[in-house]
Amino acid sequence: MGLRIDKKRARRQLERALELARSDAVVPADWTARTERVSRFEDKTCLVVLGTALLATATDDTVDALTLKARAGNKAYSARGLAHEVLVPASIDYGFDLRTTGREPLNNQPFFSSDSVNAMPRVKHPEEMRYLVECLEAVHYLREEEAVQALAAFLRPRIAAKEQAVPIDLGHTSADLVRLKDACGHFLDRSAESGKRAQALVAAAVDLVFDDVRTARVFDPSRKLPGDVQAFHKLEPVVAVEVKAKPITYSDAVHFVRSASAAGFPHAMIAGLASVDAKVLLLSKEAWEETGVYVTVYTQFSDILLDALAWSRRPLHQLLAEFPKDVVARLTQLEVKTSSMALWGELIS
Repeated sequence: MGLRIDKKRARRQLERALELARSDAVVPADWTARTERVSRFEDKTCLVVLGTALLATATDDTVDALTLKARAGNKAYSARGLAHEVLVPASIDYGFDLRTTGREPLNNQPFFSSDSVNAMPRVKHPEEMRYLVECLEAVHYLREEEAVQALAAFLRPRIAAKEQAVPIDLGHTSADLVRLKDACGHFLDRSAESGKRAQALVAAAVDLVFDDVRTARVFDPSRKLPGDVQAFHKLEPVVAVEVKAKPITYSDAVHFVRSASAAGFPHAMIAGLASVDAKVLLLSKEAWEETGVYVTVYTQFSDILLDALAWSRRPLHQLLAEFPKDVVARLTQLEVKTSSMALWGELIS
């Protein structure tokens, strides 16, 4: 059934590696180089997988470093559990950058459903995955002290990355409405970034109206609520929003409305920011008769923003000052690229 990694011992070994990483001690240059290369991958989760494997091996060097789930074999372990309970909390406590902000960074595809890294059926970036497998094969043959040293080499550049990261501080920036609309339009036109930019803007707009607004990372398999953004009032569901930065079909829209109805949302909002099937624009009456859900369809983000500004109970000047900062918070939550954050700061400042 696999190995059970001692989490307390893992924490102690991680602290040993951190002490080495923060000192002037020489750490293995090859592991620093591997870490630097993986940290530039398109798939951010790969960095967490590497760090988790190094930590597991530093804790128990009999572990199979290529595994992700304990069911994979006698020497397998739960990488997700070790990352969630030890590595991720330590990154917050001790200040090192894992490139992801979620509490469970291995809770996404293809890592979520695979038993081991070298047995994934389909991956989006095969070259990255091949190199990650090479790294994990090297981890597999490390002994405990070698793994501690390698973990220190992993942590040193990630500590530096955290210290060098400068969050966007918009200070007292307040945009006029026309400039704000233009900034949002340019931001969405430059790149969809798998829908993250659109989702962040929509979530920030809904923030202007509701106090309890929830959104989850793109492609997160643990999502249980319908749509990409949800608003609640005193824990009661109010509106679910489906955000699409690519064409949305009639069948997509119908499926979303039915799922919103099943989850108890009386209002389903469809933000089709690329293009919308003409039948979707006429969905409201049909949806109301079938499910009792009121449907709103938007084809431009500017219309969502204007409605949010109109329906909020707060003064307009406060909203215009608040929205750009809310966007930064949502972009951070959705783990957009550094270039996206920089672009938003440039457009709005």
